[in-house]
Amino acid sequence: MIQEIIAFFTQVTQMNFILVFGLLIVFVVLAYTVFKILMKAALFGALGAIAPFVANYMGMSIPITLTNILWFALLGVMAYVVYAMASGGVKTMKLITSPFRTLFRQKPKEKIIIREQLPSERQKKR
Repeated sequence: MIQEIIAFFTQVTQMNFILVFGLLIVFVVLAYTVFKILMKAALFGALGAIAPFVANYMGMSIPITLTNILWFALLGVMAYVVYAMASGGVKTMKLITSPFRTLFRQKPKEKIIIREQLPSERQKKR
């Protein structure tokens, strides 16, 4: 395993510097994106874990056990995953359909505005 890693790094060092630098930038951007997603999922999990306490404060009788807290935290993370997937699907569909929307865009109709003259404007014409 270690020999394979060393062989990989020797191949990488022999590659073009610009290609390696580009791969590094892509890796950093992907790592940052994954970090943001994980932090948002953790936030939703924390908010979900607080939900049983808030429900008890509001008068509902939900037992405060470790199992319930973890269950609500998991539900919060699952809700975020569903939201993220739906949001990504909408963005992907907008990207795919954008050429068709520009091709079939209708020109806005001209609006005809008829305005009545005010009495003061009528007197100016005379």
